[in-house]
Amino acid sequence: MKVLILDDDPHIVNCFSELLSDSHEVFSTSSPFEAVNILKGTVIDLIITDYNMPELCGLELANIAIDNYNTDVIIITGDIDFNTVNEKITVLRKPIMFSTLIKHVLNIEEKRLK
Repeated sequence: MKVLILDDDPHIVNCFSELLSDSHEVFSTSSPFEAVNILKGTVIDLIITDYNMPELCGLELANIAIDNYNTDVIIITGDIDFNTVNEKITVLRKPIMFSTLIKHVLNIEEKRLK
């Protein structure tokens, strides 16, 4: 599964990339606009993104990805309390344990294989 990791904190991008790179093809960036360019050129199965970022929030990116590329999205947030009715968006709260993130990634991967 191809995973795109987006966060304006490079440390988070690196941690998540290392966590997933053994079992997934990982693309990563700290720029929402670069993320959109990656989506245009690569079939991405899952985006893991922070909600609160400069230029473009995670939910805006999620909507672009879902509407144009049929991509699943995990939004990680500590800033807001929201629920989404879109089945392709999973919202996880900060702080997040790696085991929780892995569980959700595997669930999405399984769902996409069906």
